[in-house]
Amino acid sequence: MPAYLSPEWLERAAEVIQDDEELNAAVREVGPDTDVTVVYAIRDAPAPAGGGEITYSITLGAAGVRLASPARSGDAESTVTLSLDYATAAAVNQGELDPAVAMALARVRVSGAAGKLVPLQSELGRVPAALMALREETSY
Repeated sequence: MPAYLSPEWLERAAEVIQDDEELNAAVREVGPDTDVTVVYAIRDAPAPAGGGEITYSITLGAAGVRLASPARSGDAESTVTLSLDYATAAAVNQGELDPAVAMALARVRVSGAAGKLVPLQSELGRVPAALMALREETSY
């Protein structure tokens, strides 16, 4: 059972996202002119997850959705960074905390080109649903 955000978990998450044909088709249908990359910077991760800060990125664009770890950032005009602590990230991933509530409570800091996500809000919102398959096989 991989620990949440461990290299093994991130590898499995990348596979799940890449294999989700419905999600990828929806993103390709929106067809942004340039890729939009969301960098997740998660601080205070426990040792089983690798400890310290963990970064990964999700890129949405003409190729669909891709998760990369460590994070790959696009150009500054198309990159959004979400900074949060491990407890918040784990609560969101487990479905215990809605991402919008986490943002309203200032538990997530947003920087960069957040406006680029507007046309992809629906598709980005589908990523956690795709990762639900991993919840049962993940330790927190």
